[in-house]
Amino acid sequence: MAARATGRSGGAEPTTASTPVHRTATLIHYCESFRVVGPRSQRSIDAWAGNVLRVVRAKTGLTQRQLAEKAGVPYSTIAKIESGTRQPTHPTMARILAAVDMSLATQLVPYDDHDDVLWEQEQRRSPVERAHIAAEQARLAREAK
Repeated sequence: MAARATGRSGGAEPTTASTPVHRTATLIHYCESFRVVGPRSQRSIDAWAGNVLRVVRAKTGLTQRQLAEKAGVPYSTIAKIESGTRQPTHPTMARILAAVDMSLATQLVPYDDHDDVLWEQEQRRSPVERAHIAAEQARLAREAK
């Protein structure tokens, strides 16, 4: 399942199959694909809300504190969601996104292992490589401002 934040004026239309039989076959395929959730998939599930909020903040130019203030939630809520230590309810995510004139649209799509591949690459990096990448990302973020 893929989720994306969309502006209120341009929401995403859900993709539907053309016949009831096709919809049933597709649903069975999705159910079979997710019978076992491995550590990489579970990590992606746990991180999705934080990833959405980071994208929203990048698009709006807000800090965690500013987003929390606009949404009327504690700063710690945003920080915990972004760190993956808190899983928000759908109403909480909707309220946070509505505060910046966005909404959450969910679309069922075939599973893409791209994030699994990236996760595996990240796990193979040494602490020195990770620190170098983090420093480079911080430098690029400073330059973008």
